[in-house]
Amino acid sequence: MTGNRTLSFYMASARTLALTVGWFVLAAGAPAQAPPPRGEIVARVDNARITVSYGRPFMDRSVIFGPSGNVPFNTTWRTGGDAATTFTTDKGLRFGAETLPRGRYSLFSRPGEKAWQLIFNRQVGQWGSLHDPSKDVLRVTAPVVSLSLPREQFTIFVDNLLNDRDGGEIRLEWERVSVRAHFSVQR
Repeated sequence: MTGNRTLSFYMASARTLALTVGWFVLAAGAPAQAPPPRGEIVARVDNARITVSYGRPFMDRSVIFGPSGNVPFNTTWRTGGDAATTFTTDKGLRFGAETLPRGRYSLFSRPGEKAWQLIFNRQVGQWGSLHDPSKDVLRVTAPVVSLSLPREQFTIFVDNLLNDRDGGEIRLEWERVSVRAHFSVQR
C-alpha cells in the first residue's frame, strides 16, 4: 500500500510539473503587445510654440470611454498610451480666467460623459499612469462633442482659431469623442 501512495504522489507531482511547464511555454510563445506609436505635433498659435509628444493607441474594441470601455469615466487617464503625454509651451496660455505658465508639463485627463478635465502637471518623464495630483498646475474643463465617424487612432490637435490673434484650441479625438479646450496666448 505504501508503494501505491508513493507512485500516486509522483504521478500527481509529474502532472503538476507538466502543466506548469506547459503554461510557461505557452506564455513565452505569446506575442508581446507592441507599444503604441509615438506622435509629436509642433504648432504655432499667436506667436506661441506648442509641442505635444504622446502615445497614439489604436482602437482595440468598439467602446473606449465609459463604464464598459478601456478608459472608465471619472478616472485619471494618461491621455494617450505608454509614457505620459508631454505638453510644452514657450508662452503662457489662458484657458478662460486661468493661466498655464510657460513650461513643460505632463498632460493627463479625466474623461466624463459630457465634459472632461484636462490636467497639466509639472512632473514630467514618468510612466504614463503615474499621476501625482499634488503637482497639478491647472485643470481645464472641456466639453465633449460627438464625432459622426469614429477616429480609429488617438489624436491630439493644436489649431489656430479663425484669426491668428483669437488664440487656439487643443483637441483630443478618439472613438466618437472629440474634446476641445480653447485658449489664448498671454501677452
